[in-house]
Amino acid sequence: MARKFMFLLFCLFAIVGLTTVGCEVDGDGDADGTTSGSGDGTSGSTSGSTSGSTSGTTDTSGVTLNYYFVRVNDQSTNTTGQNPGADLDAVSITKAAGGERFYVTKVEEYSPVNTADISGVSILPDNILGAPTAFGTPFDPSAAGPGSDCSLADENFVATGGAGGYIIVSFGNAFVENGDTISVYEIGNCANGGNPDPVQVQVSVASSADGEWVTVFNAAAGPVMSGVAASLPVKTSN
Repeated sequence: MARKFMFLLFCLFAIVGLTTVGCEVDGDGDADGTTSGSGDGTSGSTSGSTSGSTSGTTDTSGVTLNYYFVRVNDQSTNTTGQNPGADLDAVSITKAAGGERFYVTKVEEYSPVNTADISGVSILPDNILGAPTAFGTPFDPSAAGPGSDCSLADENFVATGGAGGYIIVSFGNAFVENGDTISVYEIGNCANGGNPDPVQVQVSVASSADGEWVTVFNAAAGPVMSGVAASLPVKTSN
C-alpha cells in the first residue's frame, strides 16, 4: 500500500513539473513575438510618414507671370494753369480674342507732380476707375477714337501734373497679352479745345514703380490714345 502511494505521488510531481515548463516556454514565445512586432510597426509608420510628406512638396519656380499692371507716364510740358499735364478719365484693355473690354478696378500707385496746381477734385485717384465719363453717358466705345469729342467740363478725371507724374493701375483678373489694345482716355484736345498732353504707356508683371516696365506705346495727343501690345517678354517666377 505504501509503495503504491509513493508511486502515485511521484507521478503527480512529474506531471506538475512538465506543465510548468511548458507554460514558461509558451510565455517566452508570446513576449518575444509581441516585442518584435511592435518595434517593426513603429519603425514602418515613422519612415512612411516622413518620406511621403517630404516628397509631396510642389515646386512653383518657373511659372509664367501675367502683365496685370499698366502705368501711364505724363510727358506733357504744359505746367501752367489749374490741373496741368495729362487729365486721365479712364484706361481700358480690349482683348484681342473676343474684343471684351476691361476698365480700371484699382489704383496701385498715384504720383502726381505740381500738386499745388491740381484741384481737390482732380487729385482723387479713384476718378480713373471704371468707364470714361466725359465721352457721353452711357459710354459707347465705338464712338470714342483718336478724333473723338469729349467734355472739358467733366471733373471726374485724375490730373498727373505734367512730365514726371504717373499712375499705376490694375484691372482685377484681366491682364495684358500680346495683341491686346490699351486705351487711355485723356480730357485734353476736346472739340479742338484744351491742351494735347502726351503720355507713355507701359506694362509690368509687378506693381512696383521701380520694377521692370515694358513700353507699349507713346502718344502725342488725346482725347483717346491707343496702342497694341506686341512682343511682350516672357517673365517667370524665380
